[in-house]
Amino acid sequence: MSYQINIGLPSFYEGIEIDEILAGIEYAGLTCHRFEIHGPRLVAEVTVNGCFSNPDRVMTRLAKSLDREAIAAYHVQLRTGQLYGPKAEAYGPFNLAKFKQLSEDVTA
Repeated sequence: MSYQINIGLPSFYEGIEIDEILAGIEYAGLTCHRFEIHGPRLVAEVTVNGCFSNPDRVMTRLAKSLDREAIAAYHVQLRTGQLYGPKAEAYGPFNLAKFKQLSEDVTA
């Protein structure tokens, strides 16, 4: 299953924070295919490793491992989104208008 995810970045970040997020994505059970930085967030295209892995648990594990209140995930094929993390409910429902998507892949 292919997702795009939005992960907030600290106000002042350096390359090490990006490396930590990418390592966290892998640790959580996702494969990152590409990513971009859009202002204060990292936007990535990911797939869940293993056909029997529960995407909800994987996304929640990612938010917790990165110490984020919530991350946003958009299921590309189903065109649905959800917020995951320990304080996701405080942010309200997923809002596609606030979600940053990756630029079109010109290499495909």
